[in-house]
Amino acid sequence: MTIQTEAGRPTGQGGKRAAAPGVLFGVLALTLSVLVVTALQPSQPPPPPVAEYAPEAVQSVKDAPPEQASDSGIGEDGTGGSSGGATTSTTILGGLATTTTSTTLGPAAGPVIEQTRVRRCVGDPPRQTEDPQSPPCVPYFDPAQDNGGETSVGVTKNEIRIAMPSRSNTFEQLRRYVNSRYEMYGRQITFVDGGCFGGSPSSARNLADSLAKKKIFGVVTYCDIKGSEFFFYEQLAKNRIVSVADKPSLTTEADYARVHPYAWTYLPTYDKGVRHLGELACSMAGANATNAGPAYVATKRKFGLVTATYDDAPNPDTSAIIAALKGCGVEPVRAEVKQERDSAIGQGASQATVQQSQAAALRFRDEGVTTVLVLLHSEVTKQLLSSFDGQGYQPEIGITTYLYNDFDLFFSGLPPSQSSHAFGVSTWNKFLRVADEPWYQAVNEVDPGHVYQYAPGDYFGTNFEYRPLQVLAAGIQMAGPNLTPETFAAGLQKAKWPNPNHPSMAGRVTVSPGTHSYMEDAAAIWWDPSGNSPEYGTSGNFCYVENGKRRSFGKYPRDTGLFQRPCQRF
Repeated sequence: MTIQTEAGRPTGQGGKRAAAPGVLFGVLALTLSVLVVTALQPSQPPPPPVAEYAPEAVQSVKDAPPEQASDSGIGEDGTGGSSGGATTSTTILGGLATTTTSTTLGPAAGPVIEQTRVRRCVGDPPRQTEDPQSPPCVPYFDPAQDNGGETSVGVTKNEIRIAMPSRSNTFEQLRRYVNSRYEMYGRQITFVDGGCFGGSPSSARNLADSLAKKKIFGVVTYCDIKGSEFFFYEQLAKNRIVSVADKPSLTTEADYARVHPYAWTYLPTYDKGVRHLGELACSMAGANATNAGPAYVATKRKFGLVTATYDDAPNPDTSAIIAALKGCGVEPVRAEVKQERDSAIGQGASQATVQQSQAAALRFRDEGVTTVLVLLHSEVTKQLLSSFDGQGYQPEIGITTYLYNDFDLFFSGLPPSQSSHAFGVSTWNKFLRVADEPWYQAVNEVDPGHVYQYAPGDYFGTNFEYRPLQVLAAGIQMAGPNLTPETFAAGLQKAKWPNPNHPSMAGRVTVSPGTHSYMEDAAAIWWDPSGNSPEYGTSGNFCYVENGKRRSFGKYPRDTGLFQRPCQRF
C-alpha cells in the first residue's frame, strides 16, 4: 500500500535535556554500605544513555519487588527489614512459570527509598516485567531528580498525555499497570478523551487533527477501518504525535519509514506479514494438495491469490508476497474482490463484492487452482468462501493475520466444508488460555477482582490495548528522562531486547534501526473444526505447528507439519 505524505519529513519537538538519571545498584558485596551511599550521591558520574543499556549491563539492577523489604531495610509494615540476600521466586499462573530474581539489602546509611517507587526486574538477563517481550530493565530513577520537565508537547514534569481512541473496559487497569511497572522518570501516563468516529480515511484524518489540539505526546489504538488505519497514524505524524498501531493493517515498512520517528506498530507490517504466507506456500509447492477437498487431494498444487480493492484508498501493495512466490517459481492465478467499509448487505460486502467473489470462485475452479491464498478482510473472506461453497469448490485456503483471518471467532462461523481446509500464518503471539495471557495478568495485578467475560471486548479488546501500550511504555522507558519523539525512536531501535525462551512461545522483539514493527516473525497454523475456542467457547480452533514455534524469513522447512494431529493449541 503506497500512501503519499507531505513533502519533507516531519520533525520532532525538541526540549531541554534532563539531568542524567540517578542509579540505585542493588548488589551484595563487601563494600555494600559504601556502594549504596555512593549510588545516592548527586556527584556520581552519569550512566550511559538509557537507550543503550544492554541486558548484561543492568544485571546488577535487581531492585526489591514490592512484596519484599526495601533497600533501606524498612519492611512492608515499616517496622523491620531484611538482613539482605538474593531471592528467587517462581509464580505459576495458568500453568506457566515465571521466575523473578531480586536482591534485597540489609540496613545501610542513606535516605529511605520509598518502597512503592522501586521497580523490580525479572529474569536473567533482567527485563522490566514478566512478559517475555518486555524491554531490558533500567536503573531506578529517583523522582526527586530533575527529569527535564516539558521535554516535548504532551510531556510535563509529572505526566505524559496519551490518547486511546479505541478502549475496552480494562484500559484504566492497563494504564495503572504500565505506570507501576515501567520506569517513567517521575512522570505518569494519563489518558485524554479521543474516541473513534466514522469509518473512512477522511474521518480518520479529522480525528487525528482534533486530537492534536489536545496537546498529547502519543496515541495508541484506533478503530477498525478495514485495513486503512494508517491514514489516522499518518495524519498524527504530520502533527508530530507519536503513535503505536494495535491492529493488522495494509501499511508497509516503507509507509512507516516515511513518517519516522512518529509511527510504530506492534505487529509486523503488511509486507512482512504477507511475505510469511508466500514463504509458507513455497514450502508446500510441488506436492499434492493433500489438505483440499476430495477433488484435489491427489492433484499437484496450483496456487491462486485473491486481494482486496478499495474505492477510497490505494489498493494493498502485494509485491512482497508476489516476490516470495516468484522466488520458488510460483505464478499464482490472480483475482480481486471489492472491500466496502459500510454496507447494507453486511460482511463488508456490496453487490459488486458478491459478483466478484462468485467470479473468483469460478475462475479458480475452472483453472484448476487447488490452493487459494486469501488476502482479504475477514468480512470479505466470508463472502468469498460462501461463493466457493455455492460452487462446490473446496480448495486449500491459505490465510494470514492480515486482516483478522486468524481469529477463532471469525472461523467458527464458517461451514466446515471450507474451514477444514484452512491453513496459514499468524503474526500474533500464540493465543493462550486466558489466565496465561500477559494482558490478563497485567489487569489482575492491579485489579485482582476483575472478572473475565467471554467477549471480544475483554479478550481481543484488551489485547489490542495491552500490546501497543507495552511498545509505548518500552519506548518511553528506553528514551530516558529527556522524552521526545526522537529519543523515543532511538530508545526502541537501539535497545538490546532480552527475548528469553518462554513457554508462551512469544515472538522475538526485533525492532532495530530502520524498522518500525516491534516484531516480524510468525507461526504456522491450521484450522481444526472439531476443537473448541478457549477465548469464546465457540466450536473449532486454530492449531499451531510445533506448538507455535516462531519462524523468521527463510526458515520454513519443506514439510512444515500442517494438519498433523493431535491439535497443538497450548
